[in-house]
Amino acid sequence: KLTQVDHILTNGQPPDREWTAGTGTHTVNPNCTGSMEIVAPGNPFSPVKLKIVVVRGGKEIRTVVGANAVSSIGIKID
Repeated sequence: KLTQVDHILTNGQPPDREWTAGTGTHTVNPNCTGSMEIVAPGNPFSPVKLKIVVVRGGKEIRTVVGANAVSSIGIKID
């Protein structure tokens, strides 16, 4: 299971709320690649399907959205 927040623009327009909470699931393979699926209420693209790579000893993930070329970096906060 996972939880996160996103700042989601739709057609270049800012959201009604600055941050949108999301929940989902993830799978990590032995080679540190994997996938995530995130459901965020109010996101017209939900659920978002991503491919991931876990780096820095599990403290960071790098993602690519499966439907387009959007990428991101997520850093674990203790």
